[in-house]
Amino acid sequence: MIKALKFSNIGKLYDLIARDYQIYSPIEERGILNFQKKENFDRYSLHKYQTNHSFKKILLPEKNLDQENHRAKKIALFGLHLCDLTAISLLNQIFKQDYDFQIKYKTLLKVAVDCTPDQYCFCQLADSNHHSGFDLFIQEDASDYLVFAKSEAGAKILDQINAPIRFTGQYKPVGKPKQNSCDLNFTKKELAYWQNNCFDCGACTAVCPLCNCSDIFQKKERDGNFYRQLKEISCFSENKAKTDQRGLSVFIECKFAHGIKKFNRPLCNGCGRCIRACPADIDIGRIVYE
Repeated sequence: MIKALKFSNIGKLYDLIARDYQIYSPIEERGILNFQKKENFDRYSLHKYQTNHSFKKILLPEKNLDQENHRAKKIALFGLHLCDLTAISLLNQIFKQDYDFQIKYKTLLKVAVDCTPDQYCFCQLADSNHHSGFDLFIQEDASDYLVFAKSEAGAKILDQINAPIRFTGQYKPVGKPKQNSCDLNFTKKELAYWQNNCFDCGACTAVCPLCNCSDIFQKKERDGNFYRQLKEISCFSENKAKTDQRGLSVFIECKFAHGIKKFNRPLCNGCGRCIRACPADIDIGRIVYE
């Protein structure tokens, strides 16, 4: 189903979703755009540029392994881009045996919007710009917004909005997947050049939606008791002390060589968040795809 909505009706759509879901949507604070809990709709919910941080910590929060996890309200991610949908699909493959993640994923509502690629984006090279994996997709069209419903959950919500119907059939994505074309045949000289420019700060792993390494730490509560905490770790801070490899080479090997071997594609969606966050201006897209 496709309906043509005015901007005010997009706000009504947002309110309908908020009845049954906890919405996370882009919020701008001091020039930084991130996914946060958001009760009310505004123009940032339809932001065409990429958020600085991803939605990763919403789907994969740190957790106390010795405490029973209470089931919270269903989650809606409103304002995703096409490359984000690819990342969520890959996370579902990575965590297909993780009970807590699967509970969230099966009830997750994904509302995507059209975007404007910036100088950091390389989603086309990463083959992550397909119109698939969403429940609702919002596209600006002259004075209206076309809203596509792809899932049953999305169609039920959109059906409650009184607006002209453009199409009643099932949404079918356009385009066929292409073969991944990343080149991992680096020379030692090339890799050494980038490693020597890398600060090992781990900013890239912090903002990446697909970096998912974690470890269990023992934490002490105020009453003196200890508990086990599952916490995200970075290949820059952890592996540097444990192996002879520098963090950047571990980062590239894990995301590209390991990803292709296990999932038949890189663990990278080409969103460009890593390039934007890097203080040394290291361009992962350029390293791997050129």
